[in-house]
Amino acid sequence: MSAPEDKASGKLWDGALDAQHALGDLDGHRPALLGVHDAFDDGTAYRAELSARVDEPVLSDDPILRQDLDLPDSWWEALAETLEKLSATSTDRVVVREQYMNRAIPEFVGIPAPAVTCWTTAHADLHWANPTASPLRLLD
Repeated sequence: MSAPEDKASGKLWDGALDAQHALGDLDGHRPALLGVHDAFDDGTAYRAELSARVDEPVLSDDPILRQDLDLPDSWWEALAETLEKLSATSTDRVVVREQYMNRAIPEFVGIPAPAVTCWTTAHADLHWANPTASPLRLLD
């Protein structure tokens, strides 16, 4: 990725590195971040990230699922267990703020935003590998 040198920081720039420090490989359910290299040239910052290779095929090569995947119960159980581990991770990282939800939910869903009663670590844009793979792997 690249950004103006003075903007090379924050949640998007440091997301993969922050996740690696907070989560590691989630007990084999997340490809480990193996290395990060930053370079700077003429006021532009560049970041290269190297993650462990995942050999399993993905569920869809398109962000929009166009067919029913007919996933087994064991796949959903593995996903639930992995997300439970994720939610137990302590972090001070905030990506979606309450002010944004109060504005966006009415705008896009047409109803008032519900009151926030608790916050938890979560992941909003999951990507995962083949449902028959063991272990289930979350890709980002």
